[in-house]
Amino acid sequence: NRYAPDAREVSTYAYPNPFSPTVHEVIRIKFEVEQQGNVRIRIFDFGMNLVREVENGSFGPGTYEAVWDGIDGKGRKVANAPYLYIIETKGREINGKILVAD
Repeated sequence: NRYAPDAREVSTYAYPNPFSPTVHEVIRIKFEVEQQGNVRIRIFDFGMNLVREVENGSFGPGTYEAVWDGIDGKGRKVANAPYLYIIETKGREINGKILVAD
């Protein structure tokens, strides 16, 4: 089935999810880098409006965690809603969902 990821590809996830900013300090987004290069991680609302960029820098191969505190790019707490994170690495783009529920 070409739509089902095989187990070795499922290396990215966010936790705790659902995320409650009043209970948890941050949500962690675990990701793997296969080749040296720039990594960019952005959070979007479901209208695909940029909420915040949480990472933008060069990483070597390995496993990392980015953190998001539920605050948008203007310093405001985000509303309860589903959000999308997009991780761009060299030659690869991965996305996932975060549910913010206070």
